Amino acid sequence: MYISLSYLRSIVIYSLFLAILPMPYFYYMYVRLLVFIVAIIFLNRIIKLTMLEKALLILSVIFYNPLLVIHLNKVIWIIINTLTVGLFWYLKPKVDT
Repeated sequence: MYISLSYLRSIVIYSLFLAILPMPYFYYMYVRLLVFIVAIIFLNRIIKLTMLEKALLILSVIFYNPLLVIHLNKVIWIIINTLTVGLFWYLKPKVDT
């Protein structure tokens, strides 16, 4: 079964927007795992990434790592989630090609 990168990108963006709302802890762990996996997939599958885009995806992998959890307060996570949405939104032209 093949899932397009564009579809994965959309799932990440919508999941991160929902993470702004009060959700159970399980949902936040789901978002961590999702962003972690999709960022790794993007690093491996998108060939035309610049060094800055690669660095930002690697930073996403570090922040959203589900095994080595980084505990921050809700406001900081909202900022990080918003920046991550911006990153995945910015990568749209590269995902669609």
